[in-house]
Amino acid sequence: MSRRLEVELDDTTAAYFERQGCVRRADMAAAASAALRELALRAEVDALAAFLTAHPDYVAASDDEYHAALAELPAGGLYSP
Repeated sequence: MSRRLEVELDDTTAAYFERQGCVRRADMAAAASAALRELALRAEVDALAAFLTAHPDYVAASDDEYHAALAELPAGGLYSP
């Protein structure tokens, strides 16, 4: 789902977008949206890294659970390894 956001750009930020080749408002909007997506993704990756650091056995436990679930499936079935 997309949402609209209206922002005011200071001269420094506007100059940055112009250096990126943004000459129309639509170009600036696309560049700003991409930059915000990248910031959000970086924040989520940082959060995942912090979680995995705080729970070092999480991946191994998940892997064990995955293999246990596979072992419960009928042999030769669609999902067998």
